[in-house]
Amino acid sequence: MSRIGTLEKDLVELVRKVDSLIVLSRREVDRKAQMAQKIENLMEELTLEKEKNFKLKMELETIREGTVEKGLAELKGQLESMNVLLRREADGKAQMVQKIENLMEEMILEKEKNFKLKMILETINFVSSGASTNAAAASID
Repeated sequence: MSRIGTLEKDLVELVRKVDSLIVLSRREVDRKAQMAQKIENLMEELTLEKEKNFKLKMELETIREGTVEKGLAELKGQLESMNVLLRREADGKAQMVQKIENLMEEMILEKEKNFKLKMILETINFVSSGASTNAAAASID
């Protein structure tokens, strides 16, 4: 009986740990989602900056030819920098999405483990209650 009690305590502790892991996983998923939102906001901001640069380019075309060439070279450098930043942000976002998917898979596995542990605990409780009933019936006889 004490072995079953020990196993039951161990299972309860395991279930508690799994629940804690699930909570931590959910928090991490929430944090990753917030980071993904921040990345998306930054990408929108970069797009607006790119549009501003395009407007500047259009204004530069109305200026004298020599000045336009110089301005276009600068603008080209700015646009290339913006494209590099956009690519980096997109890569970061893709990595973030992959991490979120991995965390979701991990959370599903943890939930499955939790379910199995609960089923084992219920089985032990059922067997334990059956043993108590048998002992009580034997004492009545």
